[in-house]
Amino acid sequence: MKKILIILFSIIVLSPFAIIDKQDVIKNNDVQSQADCTQITEELETELQEIALLFDDINQLKDHLNNDILRSKDQVEQEVKKVKHLTCLNYEDDENRTEEKLKIYGTMLEYYQELFKNEEELIVEEINYEIPETFHMLSLTVVLNDQRKLDIEYYIGFDASFTKSRYDWMQEEEILEEISKPMNIVKHEIIDQLYLFFINPLQQAFEDGIPSYYEGKNDLEWEIKISDIKLGSSYFDLEFLLADGDVEPRKVLKNEKRFRKVDVFPTKFTKEPLERWEEVHLINSDIPYPETLIQEENWLGVADFFSNQFSKMLDIDMDIPEYIGSGNTYDRDVEDIANGVEK
Repeated sequence: MKKILIILFSIIVLSPFAIIDKQDVIKNNDVQSQADCTQITEELETELQEIALLFDDINQLKDHLNNDILRSKDQVEQEVKKVKHLTCLNYEDDENRTEEKLKIYGTMLEYYQELFKNEEELIVEEINYEIPETFHMLSLTVVLNDQRKLDIEYYIGFDASFTKSRYDWMQEEEILEEISKPMNIVKHEIIDQLYLFFINPLQQAFEDGIPSYYEGKNDLEWEIKISDIKLGSSYFDLEFLLADGDVEPRKVLKNEKRFRKVDVFPTKFTKEPLERWEEVHLINSDIPYPETLIQEENWLGVADFFSNQFSKMLDIDMDIPEYIGSGNTYDRDVEDIANGVEK
């Protein structure tokens, strides 16, 4: 063992190296991409409706993908352009959840686009689509013929998971941040010094010996982002979509590149809490307020901003976030809440 350590030390000191940090393919739709609505036709609207209906027969959806879409990269890109037109249509109060299904379908296509950058053929082996009875959520899982998997979850309205205390979300975020500190030390002091990328007999030994650091780091960042989005979404009745998929073939090592996406969408209930947020900001300008993000309808940015500024609002008055989210004043004047004047 000592001999191996001496050899490793010699290689570290004497050899040039580069650090491998396999970043995930993060798709964060900060601003919704808009389609040209002048191109919308009855035929195109019917085609979108038919795509959504494929979710009612998952075998038909699988056949549609394998026979019509995944034949080439160009075919996938044409389908992506088609689905973007869903922003031109009004699906409010649609019991078939056409809009949500098309957003899930569009995310699945984006995943295939990423894979087609390095491949010429994709085949779907299995698709599962569920609407769990105990959750306000749509769930889609796709497995390719090489066992790579994509999971998509679309949370509708105020999901049951949000019954957890909003302050618990903050506590979990703080725990994740504390966990990340020693991991950063490990990365700087140990991993960055060991994870070498050059042709030598010990490269595989390094990879086998420290297989999961980068996966852990990227997973931690992903969990923190999800925690932020859940917190912000819960106060503004925002719906959100999460996607997590394999980009590289699965290996024994678990540091493979991943496709990850988070997207946020407003509901008809989003306007009121935004108005209360603006109200308290106008009373007290020290209360952070993302006017530009709201004007741009950057809902992911709004949710992220709220989460990042949550503790600052609590420092002014503990009831500010609650008033913004629910309108509850606990028999206090709004001016007192905004200015942090105790009852």
